[in-house]
Amino acid sequence: MNSANIAGRGLSVDGRNVLLRGVQGTPEISARAQELTAAVWGVNSVRIEVIPETITAPKPPSAAVTEVQKKLNDIVRLRNVEFQSGSAQLTAEGASVLNQVADALVKSSTLTVSIAGHTDTSGNPADNQTLSEARANSVRTYLIAKGVAGARMTAAGFGQSKPIADNATPDGRRRNRRIEFGVTGGGQAEITPAR
Repeated sequence: MNSANIAGRGLSVDGRNVLLRGVQGTPEISARAQELTAAVWGVNSVRIEVIPETITAPKPPSAAVTEVQKKLNDIVRLRNVEFQSGSAQLTAEGASVLNQVADALVKSSTLTVSIAGHTDTSGNPADNQTLSEARANSVRTYLIAKGVAGARMTAAGFGQSKPIADNATPDGRRRNRRIEFGVTGGGQAEITPAR
C-alpha cells in the first residue's frame, strides 16, 4: 500500500501502518477517517494525530459598516437594480438605483463592498452564471464612473445557485434576478435580500 491509494492531507504510510495527521473539526470526522482508512485492504494499524483547531470569532461589524449596509439594503429592497432582458446593460431604472448606491458609497470612502449578481432559473445554468458575473461587473463599472474607487469593490456572479424566492412564479423569478451589496471594513454586516 502507498499514500497514493488514499486521498488526504497529512497522510503518511509506512508499510501497512497509516498515520493521519490534521486539524480535527469534530470527533465524528476523526472516527470516520480512521474507520475508512482501516477498511482499506492490507492496512494493519491506523493512528490519528489531531492538531487543535484555533477558531477566531468574526469581528462584529462597526457602526459605520452597519449603517451603510442598512442604507444599501433599503435602496435595493425598494427597487431592484434592473437590466435589459438577458443582458448586462442597465435600464434607466437600474441606473437610478445605482446613483443612490454610489452616493452612499462615496460618503463612506473607507469601507469596501462586494457586489453579487444573481439570476433566476430561466435558461441554461452556465449562461446564467456568465450573465450574473457580467451584471455584477457592469454594476462595478457603473459605480466607478460615479466616483467610487474600484479598489474598494469586488464583483462576483452566482448564477441561479442562491435563490431567495420560488422560481415557479413570475414574482419569484423577478426577486431572484438581483444585485446584492455586502459592506465590509471592520466586520461583515448582514445583507438583506431584495423583496
